[in-house]
Amino acid sequence: MRLGTLSAFALFFAVSACSSDQNESNKSTKDTEKIATSDNNSSTGSNSNSANSQGSASAEIGDELFSFTLGLCTIDDSDVLIEGPGREAVSSNTAFLSIDMTREGAETQGDARIDLGTTQAMQSMDDHRQFTTWAATDYSITYDGAKITVDGMFLTPQATEGVHGTLHANCA
Repeated sequence: MRLGTLSAFALFFAVSACSSDQNESNKSTKDTEKIATSDNNSSTGSNSNSANSQGSASAEIGDELFSFTLGLCTIDDSDVLIEGPGREAVSSNTAFLSIDMTREGAETQGDARIDLGTTQAMQSMDDHRQFTTWAATDYSITYDGAKITVDGMFLTPQATEGVHGTLHANCA
């Protein structure tokens, strides 16, 4: 009888966990849709493109040159959200660019990350280049309408020190 009770509890928890994961997935999708809808409906002079629009980005980090075609490119008064697949110019290896920054007045917080060997976000934990305002001390981030430039030290998992780099993204 105890084995049957334990099996029933195990089945209940397994079904509950699956249901919870599915609800979180649905919630995440709905939240993403809300963000995309509010970005596309914004009338505050934001420079945003829908997911089907294309922007472009390039990065020079140390001796590596990257180019990206952007599927998500939003720059407005308070947020920068940019994503898209690309390649490193010399090796032709795939890469994925993600930029997520928030502006408050003259201060900008966030990061720019290039995952290597993939065409999707956060798929390369071992090989990436990452700029983050939380770790950087000498950097500049400039905005010009639908464009952003990030200049500073990019961290790599293999290096103890950062590598200087400049990243340009254009949402137009």
